[in-house]
Amino acid sequence: MKKVCAKSVPINSTPDQKLVRQQICSDFLERLHKELMENIITCDKTYIFKDDVETK
Repeated sequence: MKKVCAKSVPINSTPDQKLVRQQICSDFLERLHKELMENIITCDKTYIFKDDVETK
């Protein structure tokens, strides 16, 4: 396994930042297809999409 990407997440998010993150996550989940769910890695309540370039 290799690191694909990393993003710092603010610890003390404002209510507006939390709302934006929730909306982005909801939109992301709506767009996913069932077969893509196996490519999502979760860690520390942060979701990271793993993209395997070799399969494209």
